[in-house]
Amino acid sequence: MQRESAGGTKDFEYIIRYIAENYHEKLLLSDCARQLNISYDYFQHRFKELTGYSPQAFLLQQRLNGAKKLLVQTSLSCTEIAYRCGFSTSAQFSLL
Repeated sequence: MQRESAGGTKDFEYIIRYIAENYHEKLLLSDCARQLNISYDYFQHRFKELTGYSPQAFLLQQRLNGAKKLLVQTSLSCTEIAYRCGFSTSAQFSLL
């Protein structure tokens, strides 16, 4: 049975799911590429090919979707929501 090469589609599916489920954490996208044993440039290219988004844009979209849910469903402050969704500062969140 042949094993899929490093950076194969199944590996990317795992990474995409990981980012979607852990967007609220401090994620270094370069670590994702390293985990797949591929260059960061190739990681960016392949990620966009599979998702339609750059890794950075995908992570930002996941964070914004999480923040949107919290804004609607809770009475948390914008600052608390920003931190819970992985933004470094509330100012960074409010700019978006």
